[in-house]
Amino acid sequence: MREQKDRYEIFLKVCETGSFSKAAEVLPSLMEGEWYTVARISCLRDGGVARGNLESMGLKNTGGYIFYDGNNENWLDPSKQATKDYLSRLVCACADLGFDEILLTDLSYPTVGKLDKIDYGFADGFADQTAYHAEQIADLLRAIQ
Repeated sequence: MREQKDRYEIFLKVCETGSFSKAAEVLPSLMEGEWYTVARISCLRDGGVARGNLESMGLKNTGGYIFYDGNNENWLDPSKQATKDYLSRLVCACADLGFDEILLTDLSYPTVGKLDKIDYGFADGFADQTAYHAEQIADLLRAIQ
């Protein structure tokens, strides 16, 4: 049991560093035991990806720059196709690794900060901005399935 606990602690440290390939190396040894494995994916609150791919995935402010929420974090824009593709690939990779469950968190637009400064975009055919937001999240979920 101690050996499994050590492997689990190593796995957690690997995941905290964001090294997906290292996590993939350690995960099979965890699955040998009685562990129930859960991949927790912060879907839209992903500052590193948002900053590195502002045009294709990042949520922008009305000035065209990266949006910072009230916690000084950056988000992905669920209306962008590259965001949908990225999250779909990430979920599939976790499933292929054999996780028992995949937990999707932060599956919304930001809820703190100067929300009126977010460039949400707006599509014709929607009654209001809230309906547009709901449809963007629903589209993202359909893409991830």
